[in-house]
Formats: sequence, structure tokens, C-alpha cells
Amino acid sequence: MIASREARPSRKTGDVLAEVLDVSRVGGTISGRLYLRSPWSVAFDEEPECGYFHLVSKGSCWLDATATGEPIRLDQGDVVLLPHGNGHVLSDAPGRHPVPVLELLGDCEPGPAVELHHGGGGPESILLSGAYHFEPGAPHPVLAYLPPVLHIGASLAGIEAAVAPLHSALRLLSVEMTERRPGYRAVAERLVDILLIYMLRFWLESRSDEVEGWLAALRDPRLGEAICCIHRDLSQPWTVASLARAAGMSRSAFARDFSALTGEPPLAYLTRQRIEIAARLLRSGDAPLEAIAERVGYESEYSFSKAFKRLMGVAPGRFRARERLRRQPGRGGGGPTAGTPTRSHP
Repeated sequence: MIASREARPSRKTGDVLAEVLDVSRVGGTISGRLYLRSPWSVAFDEEPECGYFHLVSKGSCWLDATATGEPIRLDQGDVVLLPHGNGHVLSDAPGRHPVPVLELLGDCEPGPAVELHHGGGGPESILLSGAYHFEPGAPHPVLAYLPPVLHIGASLAGIEAAVAPLHSALRLLSVEMTERRPGYRAVAERLVDILLIYMLRFWLESRSDEVEGWLAALRDPRLGEAICCIHRDLSQPWTVASLARAAGMSRSAFARDFSALTGEPPLAYLTRQRIEIAARLLRSGDAPLEAIAERVGYESEYSFSKAFKRLMGVAPGRFRARERLRRQPGRGGGGPTAGTPTRSHP
């Protein structure tokens, strides 16, 4: 059994959260603004490789997701994250027949300039909706243990300080999308990235009793230190013993607790992080395999290639060639590239 310890996330955990998200992310994309007048109802398709978010900037609405059971009321200023891409319906009242958001889009390409209008002649609600896209098949240790719906209310008693940065970012995002000053697209994309970190930070700090798995390990003051060491310098010749020393634990206790919380032994986690970073480097640049191998902690190109193929099912060189081909316009079947959502998103 894991010894009970007070979990106080260190300042370094934010860096680890950002890095792990960056490895598995393809891009964060603002879908646009929805101007909705009662009666109205809009459906969003299920997308397993995506995470939705919605901000109610004016009015109120109801969120109906099959994973939650009962509809959830969202008031002005509320933000909601659906990290697993669950299909859901937003409406002014539960039970209305929804219109697919894809139908509202028509021939419009999603983006911060898109404005969709729908509904009747009643009271207006304005939503800012977006989607985060992830690499197909990539493990998401940050998202795996989150609930189907993460609802952050505009007014949460006792934790106003925890949500203040989130709401500040949301206000900035709303201003950028409304005023559309030069460079607003780039600013909006960065704010969307920041929002995800803020939402996850809120969950870590306010719902400690519900945090499990990798997130619980990251919160742990000792295991979290070892995880930060791994992410801070993958090139180091880490061993279970050296990671245990960094955590201030015995080797056996560290290996036991790490495996119990993360679901994998320390060295398996280390290998996976190395290969995921290597895959990102292969996708995004032309660095020689030998240089990539050294950067992620392998003594030779051969040992790196062997580990990469064992985990990814393909040699590094072939992986790079396949990824380049997949990302060429018109090839299809490659999934979204950074900043380019699939047509099933608003």
C-alpha cells in the first residue's frame, strides 16, 4: 500500500504538464463563436482523438453528454472541457432536437473568424467553442484520468483565486476574437493552449480527492520530483536507483509506488517518454538519427532504432518518411495537422 503523503504539486509540474501535452498534441484550434437564440440546440459528434471546450460568454445553456447522465446547466462565464471528445448536445433547454454543428458550418472553414448563427427569436446566448486535437493512438497520461466533463463555474465559492487566471485568459480570448486586431489568430491559438493548462491546473489543485494515476504521481512530492527529473533531462542515464535518490526514497519503495500510480515501471515510463520525444523530433525536423538518439538518452543510433521500432512498430527513418507523406495536402487519412481541425469540428 502506498504511504499517505500530503500532495503539493511543485512549480515544476506545470512544465511537465505542458511538455506531455505538447508531445501528444497536433494543435489547439478555435472553432469560432456561436450566436444562438431560443429555441436552439446544436450537436457535436464524438471524436476520440479530440477534446472539446466551450465558454458561455453570454446567457446560459444546457450541456447534455451521454457520459454524464443528467444535463448540466452552464451559466455566463462557465467553461467546460470534454477531454475525451464525447459526443454532446448544447441547447437552451434539455430535450430539444439538435442540429449538427457540421450542418451549421456548411462550407465555412473552422477558425477564430467564424461566426455561426442559429435558432429562433428568443433570448440570445453566445458560446466560444473549440477543440484540441491529438495524435492518433498517442497515449495521453494527462487526460486519461480526467472525468468525461470538467465543468468550471464562473463563481466557485472558496476557490476564486484558483480560477482567476483561467477567467483572465478567457476574457483576453474573447476580446481577441471580437476585435480581430492584427495578429489575433496567433494570439488566439496561444491563449487556447494556455486555457488547457489552466483547466488542468484547476483540476489538480481543486479536486485532489479525485486525482488518480499519472496525475496523482505528478502531485506526489516525491514521485513528482522523479517525473520532473525525467522530463527535465531525458539524455541522463537514469536508473531506478538514481530516480529513487532524486525522489528521496528507497529503490524498492520508489519502484513499487511509481508502478502502482502510473501503471508502469519507472524505466518503462522513461523509455516511452524518450521515444515520444524522438517521434516529435522526427515529425518536426531534419536532425540526423544519431543526434536525436543522443538527445533522448541513447548511446548509439542502433540502440535507439531498436527501442523505437519495438515501441512504435516501425524504424525511425521509415516513421519520418511516413509522417511527411501523411501530412502532405490531399493525401488523406492523416488526421489534422497543427491548427487545422477536421471537418467534424465546429
